[in-house]
Amino acid sequence: MKLIFLLRKFMKNNKVKYDLSIIICCYNSSNFIEDTLESIKNIDQNKIQVVILNDGSNDDTYDKLKKYKSNKNYKLITQPNKGLAIARNEAIKNCDSNWISILDHDDKYTKEKINICNQFSRESFKNEKCIYFGNAIIKDLNGSSKSKFSKNHKIKNKINLKKNYCYYELLIHGCFLVSSTVIFNKDIINEIGNFDKQFIIACDFDFFLRASKKFDFKYIDSPLCEWINRKTQLTSKKKIDVYRELINIYQREINNNSFKKLKSIYIYTNLIKYSLKKLFLNFLKYGFRFKI
Repeated sequence: MKLIFLLRKFMKNNKVKYDLSIIICCYNSSNFIEDTLESIKNIDQNKIQVVILNDGSNDDTYDKLKKYKSNKNYKLITQPNKGLAIARNEAIKNCDSNWISILDHDDKYTKEKINICNQFSRESFKNEKCIYFGNAIIKDLNGSSKSKFSKNHKIKNKINLKKNYCYYELLIHGCFLVSSTVIFNKDIINEIGNFDKQFIIACDFDFFLRASKKFDFKYIDSPLCEWINRKTQLTSKKKIDVYRELINIYQREINNNSFKKLKSIYIYTNLIKYSLKKLFLNFLKYGFRFKI
C-alpha cells in the first residue's frame, strides 16, 4: 500500500515541469485571440506553461494559433466543440504543473498579473487549499472602464471571503470573481470535482460556489486582467441560457440548504430576478407561444 502511494506521488511530481500553467479555452476566438496572447508575451517561458484548447472553432482561430505551436512552453490541443466546462477540464488535465491560472479567450492579462505569474512560487502562494483572485478592469466597447472588484468594494459590502461565508456572499452578490484573475491548485479540483458540463455558460459560478463551501478565497488587491464587456453583443438566446443556468443553480442551492431568514431574502430575490428576466426575454422572442 505504501509502495503504491509513493509511486503515485512520484508520477505526480514527475509531471510537474512548470511552476504555473495558464489555460486558455478558445471557441471562434479569431477576433480577439491575438490580443489575448499578446498580453502574455512577457511571461517567463521557463517557469510558466500556456495550455491552449481550441474547442471546435469553425472560424480561423486555429490558423492564428498554429504559429505558437513552436513555443517550447506552449501546448496546443484541438477537440470537437464540447462547451466551456469540458474544455476547461481537458485543458487542466493537460497542464504540467499543480497551479492553474485561467485566461478567458477574449480577456487580457495586466502587467500586474504577468509579474505575479513570473514571480510565482509556492512560498508566495502558501495555501494550496485556497482560491486566489484579484481586481479586474471592465472595459465596454466604447472604451470606458471601471473596476469589477476592489478592496473598497469588499469593505463597503462587508464581503467575507472565508469558506462557508463566501458561499453566501456569492449567492447574495452574484459572481464577483472574474475568472481571468483566478489562480488555484489542482488539489481543489481533486476535492470538489471538475467544472460541471451541464452548465454551458455559468460553469465558473457553479465551480466557485462549490469551492466556497470548503475553501477560503483570498483577494489580491491589484488589477489582474482587462475584461471587455460584450453583454450588448449577446443574442437573446444566449441571455436566456444564462438566466436558465443561474435559475438552476439557485434552485439547487435552495433545495439543498436551510438559509437563515435574512440571507434567504436576498437569495430568493436573486432567483426571482433571474426568473423574471428569463420570462421577459422569452416573451420578447416568442410572445405567448412559449412554456414557462
